[in-house]
Amino acid sequence: MAGVTLCAVNPYPPPPQEPYKETPYPGQPSGPPYPGLPPAQPVAQFYGPPPYMPPPQPPRPTMSTAAILAIVFGALAVLCVGGGIVSALAGDPTPEPAATATATRPAAVPTAATSAAPTMATMPNLVGKNAAVASDELERLGFTNIKLGSVDKNDTIVILPENWKVAEQSHAAGQTLPTDTLLVLGCTKQR
Repeated sequence: MAGVTLCAVNPYPPPPQEPYKETPYPGQPSGPPYPGLPPAQPVAQFYGPPPYMPPPQPPRPTMSTAAILAIVFGALAVLCVGGGIVSALAGDPTPEPAATATATRPAAVPTAATSAAPTMATMPNLVGKNAAVASDELERLGFTNIKLGSVDKNDTIVILPENWKVAEQSHAAGQTLPTDTLLVLGCTKQR
C-alpha cells in the first residue's frame, strides 16, 4: 500500500465560533435559540386591519317588546288627549236633547237626487257576444253594477273578459231596469 494515504475523519466537530452579536428587538429572546444560528428576525406587525376587510360595523340597537308596547300605548294616549283638547278648543257644541232638537230644527228639504226617479235603461240581448264587448255596451247604456261569472266547470274565474263569451244573462232582453241594478253575465270559454 505504497501510494495510498488514509485520511482520518475527526468524529468531533470543531467548537462553535462566537455568533454574530446584535441587539435584540423588544420581546425577542436575547440569545439565539440554537447555537451557531443567527437570531430570528422580528415578525412584521400590522397596526390596522388589512385593506381587504371592511371596517367593523357598530352593533345595531335593539328594543325590547316592553319598550315597543310602551311607545305604542304612549302614542295612543297622546292622540286621545290631543283629540280631546282639539275638540274642546274647536268649540264643539254639546248635543241637544232629542225633544228640543226636533222642535227647533226646520224640516229637511228634499234634494234633487232624492226626489228624482232612478235612471232607467233597456237591457239588450248580449248572449253570444264577447264578454268585454258586452260589458262595455252595458256601461255605455248607463248600467253601473255589472258582474261577470263563469258557467264552465273547469274555468271558474273570469280574469280576462276578452277571452270569454256571454252564454246567459241575469235579466231578459228588452226589460227596462234601473241603471244601478245588479247585472250578472254568465260567461264561457267554450267556442
